[in-house]
Amino acid sequence: MRGHSPSQLQERIEEALLARRRRGLVRELRTPSSTAVDFSSNDYLGLARPGPFRDFLGSFIGVCRESKTSGSTGSRLLSGQSEEVIKLENTAAEFHGSKKSLFFNSGYDANLSLFSCLPGPEDSIVYDELIHASVHDGMRMSRANSNVTPFQHNNTLSLRNAIRRAAEDHRGSVLVCIETVYSMDGDIAPLRRILELCKQLALDLKREIYVIADEAHAGGLFGDNGEGLAVAKGLNMHPNLLARVVTFGKAFGAHGAVILSTPLLVEYLINYARPFIYSTALPPHSIAIVRAAYAFAKTTPARQARETLWERVEFFERMARKHLPREISQPSNGCSPIQGFFVPGNRQCMELSRTLRAKGFDVYPIRSPTVPRGTERIRVIVHTHNTEEEIQDLIKSIANAQARRSASL
Repeated sequence: MRGHSPSQLQERIEEALLARRRRGLVRELRTPSSTAVDFSSNDYLGLARPGPFRDFLGSFIGVCRESKTSGSTGSRLLSGQSEEVIKLENTAAEFHGSKKSLFFNSGYDANLSLFSCLPGPEDSIVYDELIHASVHDGMRMSRANSNVTPFQHNNTLSLRNAIRRAAEDHRGSVLVCIETVYSMDGDIAPLRRILELCKQLALDLKREIYVIADEAHAGGLFGDNGEGLAVAKGLNMHPNLLARVVTFGKAFGAHGAVILSTPLLVEYLINYARPFIYSTALPPHSIAIVRAAYAFAKTTPARQARETLWERVEFFERMARKHLPREISQPSNGCSPIQGFFVPGNRQCMELSRTLRAKGFDVYPIRSPTVPRGTERIRVIVHTHNTEEEIQDLIKSIANAQARRSASL
């Protein structure tokens, strides 16, 4: 059997990278400046920075000193199980109003696990067109990988039509995949309408129709203590809500994720989810930080941090409406810290990003094909630790840069 020589493989790699450079899409690792103003991290509440949470960690980190190992030493099914991770899963289930939870090394692993092992060959998957890449990867790995149908973003009429088509074409269950808060646009899914639509269609079509909701950008922010949008809306026990994914690398300021569902589904994942089965478990100190984040979420400083965040979001949008033309600003209408400024064209988006970083703002361009062509944008994250002065300076810098660009055209 003839194979590729090393030189052919190297040439193919070089050609692929060259093609990406020509399109202005090459990715590079960049260490954020320690002096730049943070408008890019997902640390919404500043828990990963020095502050009250850092002081709160002490008693939980003490658990690590008592642990027999500094690492987990193996997968959860081998030597990586511990009393601490069991306590974490019990805490997560109670906190988010779920019957059971299962801890994963990352949100990516959680979504990959759910969507790769759960759908059977007769099932179908209906997904919001803006769903996260991790869900797409999971769907491609699933036994239902040819039974997938997108629906228009947050459009329940489009969802209805997509479910009906899926039910006509396939005789199994229908899984509807959404995010409760979308990572690029920062808008919120009409969760109640989606769940009630699925409930009604399940009766009409005599078919199981379930929703899987990714709460990565809602956990820690929505609800009395940051329980997420499903709890905030009183929908966490809805019969058509099969599972939720909550990640800890954002508002919780930690690492890892949980899948929230029933004991039956959790047992199934333990037995069939390959990213869970074959990954070394996270070490004791990672577990301790997540447990501390849950305990901290119920404290007065945490509530104050969430209140401050929403105040900063409201101020940001007020300043954006005042200083920026409507066609480039993408306000979330106070519902999300994720904001955006449309700068159509990858090159133009990169140029504005470089201009803003040179002025001391840590922001990133979001280019196509990550977002649809023509909707390239500067993605801005508002945090508790951003001051009103920093927010105003950023918006005025964007306005000035856009005015100079318009004058040169």
